[in-house]
Amino acid sequence: MIYERNQTAINEQIQAKVDHEVHRVLPFLHGLSNIFSDYPLIKPTEELEELSKVLSSIQIGLHGVIHRDSQERDGNLDGNLVSPNLGQKDINPQMTPLPALSRGTKRTFRPTLLPPSPERRQKRKDSHAPL
Repeated sequence: MIYERNQTAINEQIQAKVDHEVHRVLPFLHGLSNIFSDYPLIKPTEELEELSKVLSSIQIGLHGVIHRDSQERDGNLDGNLVSPNLGQKDINPQMTPLPALSRGTKRTFRPTLLPPSPERRQKRKDSHAPL
């Protein structure tokens, strides 16, 4: 029972971290997507090859998460959490392109600011104690 609560807490922490990282990285990925769609003559570099490998790995992981989630919603989860396509290298990263943001699209990723506190600002008082 304690192990299950610990595992649940760990899963919640991991989910929060993934959500935070996705929220932080997604605008950059949309920007890269726009650059690649606007300027198709970019020369390949080692960094771009590494980015391609990382994005392929992420896509494979996302495919497993989405596939597992659809099975859980349909009630067909049989305990096997691994997708049959996870081990294969033939997944094409261009199969599911990210939707490109147009230049006029506003991004509303920042939370709204709270109004200032109604309490007065506290100031530090001078100390006359000997040191």
